[in-house]
Amino acid sequence: MRKTIAEIEKRIKTIAIGGGSGESGGASQELIEHLLEELRKLRVEFDDVKYSYDVRLDALEKEMPLKAYRTELVDLENRILDKLREII
Repeated sequence: MRKTIAEIEKRIKTIAIGGGSGESGGASQELIEHLLEELRKLRVEFDDVKYSYDVRLDALEKEMPLKAYRTELVDLENRILDKLREII
């Protein structure tokens, strides 16, 4: 994703200096500034989402070893019921 953003930024700058395809003039400075600002916002949003998923993944990695599997719970239930039957 970062590579894609960097490529877009490079293309915007190429357009700003004349298009790179033999065209003269390029895009207006106002358009270039608008596109660069939108790109900056996209980069910030991407970083926020990435951070959010990193936090969630870390929490999941910490919690998973503490979670019991369904089969383990069924086995535990059966053993408890067996003990109760023995007592009664």
